[in-house]
Amino acid sequence: MRVEQVQNERDVIGKRVRTASTCTTQTKPYTIKRHQSADECSSKQSSPEITGTAEDAWDCPETLIDALLKSEKTINSLRESVIKQTGNVEYTIKPEEPQPSSSSGARTATVNDIFKSLHSQLLLVIEWAKTLPPFLTLSTADQATLLKNFAPQHVVLCVSYRSKEGADFLKLINDSFIPRPSKEEQEKSGFYLRDCEKVMDQMVAPMRFLAIDDTEFVTLKACVLFNPVAKGLSPLAVTTVLNTRRRIFSALEHYVRTRKHDEKTRLGDLMLFVLSPLSSLANSVCEDILVTKLSGVARLDVLMEELMLADAEEQNKCSEREMLPVDTTLSTASDFGSLSNSEKT
Repeated sequence: MRVEQVQNERDVIGKRVRTASTCTTQTKPYTIKRHQSADECSSKQSSPEITGTAEDAWDCPETLIDALLKSEKTINSLRESVIKQTGNVEYTIKPEEPQPSSSSGARTATVNDIFKSLHSQLLLVIEWAKTLPPFLTLSTADQATLLKNFAPQHVVLCVSYRSKEGADFLKLINDSFIPRPSKEEQEKSGFYLRDCEKVMDQMVAPMRFLAIDDTEFVTLKACVLFNPVAKGLSPLAVTTVLNTRRRIFSALEHYVRTRKHDEKTRLGDLMLFVLSPLSSLANSVCEDILVTKLSGVARLDVLMEELMLADAEEQNKCSEREMLPVDTTLSTASDFGSLSNSEKT
């Protein structure tokens, strides 16, 4: 990913006034500190002599969760302006017929709607990451690495959480819907619809079953972003990213233990039900986007290419390379067999 991509993408959204806490976060170096207990956090918050910063908020579970919720609220406030940026963009190469609305008035998404929603979601994930103090301390290259690893999973997480009130649709960020397809629809029009149905069954349904709330959602999302084994992450960044993930997970653990203590296995359920299928589904979405590009159904912008297709295209090339030795081996074995038979005769 181009190193200037992360720094300059905010210009697409436009200038906006930064809060004092954000400015403080960018100028003050981040350090790994000892994780404080809930009692220490309470005493620190109640002390009139201490004025916390955005960085200090990551020192204990309650304030860390509050900071993540504020970041989510900030990004949600940018939703309309981001959607307007892609309002007149046409991603599909051929004109599409308008899709019928459902009985409830919901607008069925076209392929163009899907790609507009995808672009908006990618813009927002960059802006969201920039509100997180530990992310800002990383080098631009390491920021790009985390975003490339996280962006496809972010798309799946967000559309799933947005759709958790229903069983048979995915709600996109632009308020259009992808309904559960029939078998005829899957065969006729949408190779991607099969993976949409998988998201409904493997992500949306568990979120609805567990009744995941905003706090659990934002902490899970942040845990996935800070992946210490993301491909390409520099050795210097690994420790920072690992400690950050541990802080976030500790905050989630504290929240579940204190707020939902009756559900003894809830933390495990969140990990196994929600995070287990996430990577596989994200890879499937990337492959669908790659097929859309290669088949000429839609044109992609630079942001989609950089954040969604880097790994998919690499895997596609690897698959092609892996086929060659197999064919060669089979051919060689066949030739050897023919040679042996001729020698016997």
